[in-house]
Amino acid sequence: MNNAKPALYQDKLFRRIATGSSGLGFAAMMGWLASLNLSERGTFQFSWHWSIPLWMTLAALFNWRLWDALWHFQDGPSPKTKLRLTLFVVAAIAMGLAAFLYPIRFIASEHYRDILRGLVTGAIFLGIVGGIMIAISRGLTETEPAKKEEPK
Repeated sequence: MNNAKPALYQDKLFRRIATGSSGLGFAAMMGWLASLNLSERGTFQFSWHWSIPLWMTLAALFNWRLWDALWHFQDGPSPKTKLRLTLFVVAAIAMGLAAFLYPIRFIASEHYRDILRGLVTGAIFLGIVGGIMIAISRGLTETEPAKKEEPK
């Protein structure tokens, strides 16, 4: 009798929680972007618009499809499921970057140089931290420790 517990990603409750919570986040992000306007005083203003629920629904549906692609890839990796997952991840990254960069269109052009300097600095910092995190995760998931050759 096999009493092995299935992997966490195979648990239906975990899948629902992951899909629902990230869907809520995507929907909130897109709703926020749809409601963002520039006031006459040059400050940000949030206003209700009919497109907000539409963008929120599209974001939630995209998120559901993204997780569906991930679960299919986890359940049965194949070139087709890998391509589908890759396309969804690229689209999600593009959405995240667009959501981050969208408010910049409201900034006066004389501030672009300072904004660009800050963005480049942030990208370099996040790249370094991301590289460190990847290196640590690879080290933690390594099955066999590296063997050192002893000198003869």
